Amino acid sequence: MPPKRSQTSRDLVQTGPKHVSGIGPSEGKKGSVMRPSSSRALVLRNGKYGAMGTGELVPLRKKLSGREKLDLLAEDLVQRAVMAPFRLEQCLNIASSQFAAYLDEIADLKNPALFCDIVRAELDARSPVDPQLKAKMLHNPSHIASTIATKIHNTYMLAAGWKVVLDTLVDLASNGLTDDNIKTKLKTNSHISLRYLILYDMVGTLVNLNQAQFAALAMTTPHYARYFKRAEDAAPDEPDVRFDWTGLREACLSFIDSIIIELCFPRAPYPRHLLFSILRDAVEEAPKDAKRFPQALWDAVGDFSASVNLYSLIEAPLLGSGSDNWKNTARTMPEKYEQWVDAQIYSAEASSKYANFTNLVNPLDKTKNPSVLKELWSKIDLNYKSVAHKEIDILWGLAKSFNTVPQWHAFYTPFPRGGADSDNDVPETKKKSLVVTRNRKVAVDSDSDDSTPSSLPSLRTVSGSSEESDDVSEDSSDENTDDESGYDTDEEEELREFLRAAMDVAHEADFYDSANLNPDLDPLTSKDARDENPFLKLLGSLRGRLFSSDPKLKVGGRSELRKPKTTSDLQKTPLEEIGEDEEEEKVSQASKKKKKKTKKRPAVGTSTDQLPITPAPVPVAHEDPSKTQNKSSNEKQPSSAQIKVTPKPSPAGISTTSLLTMPVEPTVAQSAHSYIKTEHLDVQKSKTKTRSDQASIFSNDTKDKSGFLAKFRRKSTKDTSEEEQKKAKRSWFTKLSKKASNGMHQLLRTSPDKGLAPMKWDNFVSLMIEMGFAYHPETSGSSVRFDPPDGRDKPITIHKPHPDSTLQPVKLREIASRLNKYYGWNKEEFLTLAK
Repeated sequence: MPPKRSQTSRDLVQTGPKHVSGIGPSEGKKGSVMRPSSSRALVLRNGKYGAMGTGELVPLRKKLSGREKLDLLAEDLVQRAVMAPFRLEQCLNIASSQFAAYLDEIADLKNPALFCDIVRAELDARSPVDPQLKAKMLHNPSHIASTIATKIHNTYMLAAGWKVVLDTLVDLASNGLTDDNIKTKLKTNSHISLRYLILYDMVGTLVNLNQAQFAALAMTTPHYARYFKRAEDAAPDEPDVRFDWTGLREACLSFIDSIIIELCFPRAPYPRHLLFSILRDAVEEAPKDAKRFPQALWDAVGDFSASVNLYSLIEAPLLGSGSDNWKNTARTMPEKYEQWVDAQIYSAEASSKYANFTNLVNPLDKTKNPSVLKELWSKIDLNYKSVAHKEIDILWGLAKSFNTVPQWHAFYTPFPRGGADSDNDVPETKKKSLVVTRNRKVAVDSDSDDSTPSSLPSLRTVSGSSEESDDVSEDSSDENTDDESGYDTDEEEELREFLRAAMDVAHEADFYDSANLNPDLDPLTSKDARDENPFLKLLGSLRGRLFSSDPKLKVGGRSELRKPKTTSDLQKTPLEEIGEDEEEEKVSQASKKKKKKTKKRPAVGTSTDQLPITPAPVPVAHEDPSKTQNKSSNEKQPSSAQIKVTPKPSPAGISTTSLLTMPVEPTVAQSAHSYIKTEHLDVQKSKTKTRSDQASIFSNDTKDKSGFLAKFRRKSTKDTSEEEQKKAKRSWFTKLSKKASNGMHQLLRTSPDKGLAPMKWDNFVSLMIEMGFAYHPETSGSSVRFDPPDGRDKPITIHKPHPDSTLQPVKLREIASRLNKYYGWNKEEFLTLAK
């Protein structure tokens, strides 16, 4: 009988939870912890090659490379993945939150407290990787001014693009499109189906813009710059960045790097929404690998992922039998899209004229002075006027979009919407269990409900302080779960042979010039060689794919204006009409007895023979703004709707932003009384503006003001008084927990000492959830959407800080400003209502 041990002994006798692995690094690298995605890829590979029966997991002759893993997982998802069904409300929330995010970014660029920090972050993200060259460019006033001009151009362009998409979605919803009838509508109503296909094209354009922005940032990121090389023989204004096969080994072995490279280059072999799904899982498995993404690149991943998510939702109804013929239906992009392209061409030229404000940004700290920043924006407007004869806000049609009225309608209820199992649950960090090994403790993720026996003290307690244990666990876990390394001698030799063969082929076949090669004789396209050699497969996938290194975004397909840049081109464009206020198109027109052009709007069920498939744009009248400026200020001027011929909204608000141009009847002169009666403008004689100027107006089909479409109204009857909104906010403020209440004090800076300390991201998310928001981190990257508890209020997108998930005071100030802008959260109301 073995001797009894003393009860005071500190030796660990019990083994602990059964799910804990007892194999550590000292047992050999083959026994290291394997990530779930790697296990899945090995099962797929064994099934693919028939190793001991399809689907059985058995030891392989060599370890999987990152590229092989990506191919196996992506091919499997392509075969078994089911597209997410179309959800109109989700599409509207994505478009609305992205549009609002870019508008807020423009507002931040006009804020002296934020402008300098934003530009510094942009300069750091856009400057070359070489330290000496980077330091030189960061102190170059011309480079700083150029970066500012490009940043402004890109932000305005994306904001205006999302505005067009949002207005189109709202217009479709107001014409009766729902989740349940979308298939029927697209098949039987040519009017809606044509609009929907144009929406599909517009979102695809935004996806391409986000991809270009992401790729341009990746090529200046220290970790990813080695994978890209500029083509010296590229023509001007053509894609000039290609894959640098000198980094072939690292690109092929790294799982995450393989995904990022595929996302950078156009024409990926796999759908982009599947690549983002794989990337999200990869980052969750290996958080340490995500630290290679700086904040700017991770933000670009989030924006890119959001646009791809919307694109996949819109594409879902277009899939199925005969979908190719349907998607290839002849269509012409509407006038407002063409005007958006014209605005981009004007802006590209105006943003190159930055010499007049170079002295204002040297040094950059000067822009913290409000007068200096105001002068800088005046110079920018002068540049746009010299090119397009319009200020920048007017050119992009965003002048009225910044007039957001804060609104909060939700009253606190004991059970927030969605129940306990909804997205409102506070996100919890995965618990880690410590692995007992011969020499050390290793942390592994565990979803098991098993717990350490009560008689055995936890290893965290025995080992000492929690902070020390956390540090050791994180480091050791990352070190021992890295399944992109640790090849044994035979595997390393095999990889070297594969790499050498791929390099030889790249030299012989001229990887950068494949125009004159016979595809049948090209070794990079040989299926047998590619299936055996992962390096050849990667080279074959990236060959001939290029993207542009120019950070200034542009739409492909047209690089010239449709008309000469003369004074006759200074009409008010349909793009600027997006978001026109209903009252401005109503009373003033009727009282002035101006000639009107009425329209015929087809019913929702319009047949094909009633609507041309390729409509011609409505002619636009011209007016020179210089003449308008010379008129007396007391003289009444005709409204914008009198200058431009556009479909007239009905009393309930048919959208003026329809993508299809309707047939127009001859002009008919009417008295004011007759006009009001004809147009039924006497239905509502008084309206109080409570909505944001972000989306188009509605049709008669929209009756429920409390529905999800109500949040996009620009002007409607005041359904909730200011006092009612205060009561609604009070119901939430008084129910906050002590921790959330302290967080709100810190966020809103209710006292001088508040708001000076950073806040953990998880604490901020918990605060938002306690305020009733639904938390949607479904995209890859840093973009996180919060949907308010009442459908009449707008969602908000906030970028999660990365790689350190801590909100710094500057970021907290920016978030607090946005929350006040949309929901009216401010320190005065919080201190008053929370009592």
